[in-house]
Amino acid sequence: MADQQQYFLKWNDFQTNMVTSFRHLRNEKSFTDVTLACEGQTCKAHKMVLSACSPYFKSLLE
Repeated sequence: MADQQQYFLKWNDFQTNMVTSFRHLRNEKSFTDVTLACEGQTCKAHKMVLSACSPYFKSLLE
């Protein structure tokens, strides 16, 4: 049997990095897959983020 190695990966400041990464993606309009519209204005968004933050959007977008 071959030797097995186990690795532990850790991302320091994961939450901060995740928020920053999503902010950059939103500002660049990268990977947006839905457009919200209200009172003549539009906003591109990510279905995954909307669904994670809102039960209403989760049920609407499923």
